[in-house]
Amino acid sequence: MDINLKTTPADNSDQGDRKTLYFIGGTILIIALIYFGLMFSVNLVKQQTEELNAQIKVENDKLAGNKGIKVADFQKRMDTSKSLVLAKDLATESLMKTEALIVDGSYLDLFSFDKEKGTVAVECVVTNFNISAKQILNFRNSDYFAGFVSGVQSSIEKDGKVRTKMELKIK
Repeated sequence: MDINLKTTPADNSDQGDRKTLYFIGGTILIIALIYFGLMFSVNLVKQQTEELNAQIKVENDKLAGNKGIKVADFQKRMDTSKSLVLAKDLATESLMKTEALIVDGSYLDLFSFDKEKGTVAVECVVTNFNISAKQILNFRNSDYFAGFVSGVQSSIEKDGKVRTKMELKIK
C-alpha cells in the first residue's frame, strides 16, 4: 500500500500534458500552413515564368525574320548618323558661311559642295545686275573663300531675274 504523505495538493499533470499537446499541434499546424503556402507560391511563380518565356519566344520569333535585319540595319544607320553628327561637317559649315554672305535681294537657288576639290558651287537669283555685282563682291571679299575657281556666269531668265553661277574655292 502506498501512503501519501504530502500536504500540498497533487499536481494535475494531465493539464500540463494538454497544454504541451496544444502547443505542439499549433506549431505543426503553422508549419504545415507555411509549407503549403510556399508550395502554392512556387507553383504560381513557375507558371508566370513559363508565360513570360512563351511571350519572349513569340517576340524573338517576330524579330527572327526580316524584321531582325531591319532592326540591326536601323541601329547601324543610327550609329553612322551619330558619328556624322559628332564629326565636324565641312559642308554644313560652308553652307552656313555662304548663307551669311548672301546680300539683301539675292536668293541662294543652288548650293553644291565638293569635298575633294574644296569648292562650293552656288547659283544666286537676283532682280538686277547691280545686286548680282554686290553678291560677287561680297563673296570675293570674304575671309572664308579664297576666290573663284572659274569665271562667274550670269544670265537673264524669262521672268527678268538674273541668275548668277559661281564656283568658289574654300581657304
